[in-house]
Amino acid sequence: WGLIVGQTPTVLLGIFADSRAAGFYALSIRMVEIVLKLTVRAIQSVAQSAVAALRRQSGATAPFFLELTELTALVSFTSFAGLALIAFPLTDVLLGPEWQPVSVILPIMCIAGAIKALISMNEAYLLAIDGLKPFVRAIRIEALIGLAIFPVASLYGGTAVAVAIVMQSTLVLPLCMRAAQLPEAISTSSYLETLRAPAIVCAAMTLALIIWRAFALENIPDILYLVGAIIIGVAVAGTVVFGFMPKTRQRLKEYVAG
Repeated sequence: WGLIVGQTPTVLLGIFADSRAAGFYALSIRMVEIVLKLTVRAIQSVAQSAVAALRRQSGATAPFFLELTELTALVSFTSFAGLALIAFPLTDVLLGPEWQPVSVILPIMCIAGAIKALISMNEAYLLAIDGLKPFVRAIRIEALIGLAIFPVASLYGGTAVAVAIVMQSTLVLPLCMRAAQLPEAISTSSYLETLRAPAIVCAAMTLALIIWRAFALENIPDILYLVGAIIIGVAVAGTVVFGFMPKTRQRLKEYVAG
């Protein structure tokens, strides 16, 4: 089912659009996957073994899972928001102007990437506690949604498919959340509370980058704009977390130290 979810958009774009549309989309999804691998996958690899060990020791894993969810959201929200805001001129600098359509598709795919990060953490948690069946049912539904909407979306190119992926991910996220909440009766309010601090950090960083973009883009060389955006994004996110969110700061320190 995961293979169907992952490969259906590219295949259908190749059939109903053309090879250029499939190529633009494939590059966009590859960039999203790189960000996921460098950030969230590292957390997942540690989380799965840690949750399994904690379950053997005490049986209660919900608090740790919620902390991991908060960390995943913090890393993924800020990473994907930053990537979306520098998609142009990043693609021009890396690949050249002929790849500019990627800079339109990529910001949309970043929304899906942030959602996929949360889904992936739910998967890692359920694998660790041997409770994957409800999650598999959710992914089956995700695949069927894709088979229903991607043939139509692919007729309109990579941007339409990216929008369809965001819709698909948004629809399946509550099902995956519910699957992760069931084993230890985690309330929806508790789960959503873990996303509050990451959302605030992301919003502050996004505002700073929008201001930087308004003043700097096309007024300075693209490479300087990109370097400045990265420095500003990291600085603002770090300032908000370490200056105004002591609980989040403490959890982050504990996780890094561990």
